[in-house]
Amino acid sequence: MDWKEIYKNLDPMEPLTPGDPRLEIDLFKNYIHNVAQLILLGKNTNQKILFSGNIGCGKSTFLNLLAERPEIKNELFVVKYSLKDILDPNDISHIDILLSIALQTFETIAQFNKKSVSKNLIKNVNKLALQIQGLLVQEEETVKSKSLSAQAEGGLSLSDLLHWIRAGLFARIQLEKETRETVRKYFRPRMTDFLNAVNEILFQISVNLKNRDLLILIDDTDKIPPEIALDIFLGNGTHFSKVKSNLFFVADTSLSCFPKYSIIVNQIGKEEFFPALKIIEKDGSQSKITEKNFQLLSRLISKRIPDENIAPEAKKKAIEMSGGVVRELIRILQEAIFQAQGRINMDHVNHAIISIRNKYTLFGKHVMALQKILENPDWLQTTTEDINSIEPTIRELLWMPALFQYRNGEDKWYRPYPIFIEWLNNLKIS
Repeated sequence: MDWKEIYKNLDPMEPLTPGDPRLEIDLFKNYIHNVAQLILLGKNTNQKILFSGNIGCGKSTFLNLLAERPEIKNELFVVKYSLKDILDPNDISHIDILLSIALQTFETIAQFNKKSVSKNLIKNVNKLALQIQGLLVQEEETVKSKSLSAQAEGGLSLSDLLHWIRAGLFARIQLEKETRETVRKYFRPRMTDFLNAVNEILFQISVNLKNRDLLILIDDTDKIPPEIALDIFLGNGTHFSKVKSNLFFVADTSLSCFPKYSIIVNQIGKEEFFPALKIIEKDGSQSKITEKNFQLLSRLISKRIPDENIAPEAKKKAIEMSGGVVRELIRILQEAIFQAQGRINMDHVNHAIISIRNKYTLFGKHVMALQKILENPDWLQTTTEDINSIEPTIRELLWMPALFQYRNGEDKWYRPYPIFIEWLNNLKIS
């Protein structure tokens, strides 16, 4: 196979969908069955789930698979969307997310079957739309569509509403800071009324679906920077708990390491953790489990790179250096195939490791924390140092990611991203 084709097959940011030949379904099979059963058992309770895991472990692919599970689709009306497609993850609030829940669900049902959208539903969406548009009136319209204010008496038609949601609202919220602040400033002191409006829209959608329960899967909430995610989920988590729908959020491990994370989970609902694959035990040894995981990742590579295009020892090294995190494995291999422009050998993997490592900016506080965790994977649980001074550094390391968390049916423990381990062992800090 031509190396350029292999390079394109190794996009570390691309989530896979069911039926993709590059998908290694055994990465998800047992876990997705358990999560699907959990969702179905609570489908009538408007449950809220925080789906956490190391960045790049395959959470987006997991959501794609979950949304297409036959037992889920038969029992629930599934709405799945990516937050970063309609909002700015670097400047986002709970109000933005709540607004997206109502309007993206409305958009999805309209695309599913426009004839199923009732007049009452259109009326309620129009009411919210007119309220927002009243905040955003400018001398010159920025969207070429009918003016909402001119349609106040009868409201917009379904097609005009859908156009306004995408082009007139979310495009502006995503791109314009002033628009974001205006909407938030208005709804923040009116949260009860705002939540009632959101829930009324969701209720009408459920009625339109013959009282079918909703499951809303919101992808890429793990792309929200940790300090903003804390404000959204800790400071305002109770607002999400009041939404009359089943909600599924994605959370990065940097949030789950926060000392008050249990409070976040209790406010919202429950947590499910998608584990990185252990390819080494906590004590540095190998086991039947780590060998099984190693073989699983080896099969994943074979679905992307023909065996003749990578030396066995290079494949082994790439897996070891990935730490069992799929995105990092793909990232290493993509860098290696670009260097090889042919068959990948050990030199190319080693070059890829150095190249990726050099893209990080680590300061003394990061290096010292990584070295302590390398010496003792339970250091965070056993240290007597002030946790308030350590916690921001750990969150930064998990967010980069330069640090991975493992659970895998045991007490959680941490390990530095393996591309740093040899470097850490050789580095001296005064």
